[in-house]
Amino acid sequence: MASTFTPRRTARSHKASELALDWLRHDRSSSTVLATANQFLAIEELLHQKVRFAADTHCKVAHIEGQRITLAVPSPAYAARLRQCSTSILQCLQETGWKLTDVQVMVQASLGSTQHMPKPARNVQPLDANALDAFQDLHQSLEPGPLATAIAKLIKNHGPT
Repeated sequence: MASTFTPRRTARSHKASELALDWLRHDRSSSTVLATANQFLAIEELLHQKVRFAADTHCKVAHIEGQRITLAVPSPAYAARLRQCSTSILQCLQETGWKLTDVQVMVQASLGSTQHMPKPARNVQPLDANALDAFQDLHQSLEPGPLATAIAKLIKNHGPT
């Protein structure tokens, strides 16, 4: 009597990110990629916590080879400042167990793109009743046109709700 094969069903999630991470964990050649990425992220997090300048910039770990770490920054000005902080960076990394003796800095202009930077906070001062009355008087004295439209929007946006 022949037995029939029924495949085992696993309780894996079908999310693409989880499948990719699962593949990276279990594939022998790509598991080193995941381990390296985790090391880089751990170092970046450490630098952002301990070294104030690294937290203010888009400082990323680009490479670790032997006892040299290569950090990437978005501009030459950041690179010069980071080179000045290299001793404190090495000290911070050595205190946490990293056996590194040299910091190399590399400029990558794409790190400074505006999509990663938060928008600056707007400094908005609300208009008081006298200012709104003055704009209302100005609006009534203007002929229809772009200026009158802009002032009408201003009154609408800043008027009482």
